[in-house]
Amino acid sequence: MSSRYEKHTPVIQLDEITSIEEDLLAELAALANSGAGEVIRKEAGHFVNSTVSEVFTFSSLSDVLITGAAHGDLIYFNGTNWVNLPAGPSVYILQTQGVGSAPVWNSVGLGTVTSVSVVTANGVSATVDTPTTTPSLTFTLGAITPSSVVTGALTATGATTLAVALTGVLRADAGLVSVDTDVTDLVTAASEGAAGKVELATAAEVNTGTDNTRAVSPDSLSQSVMGGKYATFMLFESSTSVSTGDGIAAFSVPADFNGMNLVAALATVHTKGITNTTDIQIRRRRAGVAADMLSTKITIGD
Repeated sequence: MSSRYEKHTPVIQLDEITSIEEDLLAELAALANSGAGEVIRKEAGHFVNSTVSEVFTFSSLSDVLITGAAHGDLIYFNGTNWVNLPAGPSVYILQTQGVGSAPVWNSVGLGTVTSVSVVTANGVSATVDTPTTTPSLTFTLGAITPSSVVTGALTATGATTLAVALTGVLRADAGLVSVDTDVTDLVTAASEGAAGKVELATAAEVNTGTDNTRAVSPDSLSQSVMGGKYATFMLFESSTSVSTGDGIAAFSVPADFNGMNLVAALATVHTKGITNTTDIQIRRRRAGVAADMLSTKITIGD
């Protein structure tokens, strides 16, 4: 045997219910026909569906007195009720007047420039055009004397441009920054065991050969005795009389003489001649071409 639930709508006769029950039925009917978020309110003896904003408005509160509400009005409490303050004129500000007083709108005090002047200080001066109407300032940067000097490290961010007239390097000594054209005092002298600044030796200093603090350049070396090479020839035995003629003796120039110049020549005899002088010329022969090397012959004798 199965069970079954059936819904029946009871039939109610209006003459069988009280007025209170009739109002309740009307409320239920209005609620059944209401939309989402609506409430039931009684208006002129009838129940109607309304939104919350229709039932409860700000002006309907007992302590709110709104008069002539308009766009831009403000609400404040006057000690008894909430009332509206009409919007103020353009650029006015809302000014409070302390406890127990209502706020008011007040004009903004912009002020007026009556005169502009400039005080020259620390190398900066300026001139003022039309100081009492529309001031215009022109600044001039002169010599600046610092009131204090900050010691320690110098820090620069980005590119630093020095005046065109400054030539040299930027250096700092005891916190004072300056431009110096000679910074050799900042570098110690070089030695055989340490790098540093060094002076180039002259040919004479190379010849002396006792200096260990100077450096030898190729030019000074070539001009010194260290840069020369020597060749010695015996043309005649000391017991043999000098005779005339070309090609008395020959010398084959070695490869390490290449690029060098003949800068000096010396000739001696055991006993000078008694008939005539002894004249000596040095001749170079290269690639089958001969040429005298001495512009003036070496002459021995009276």
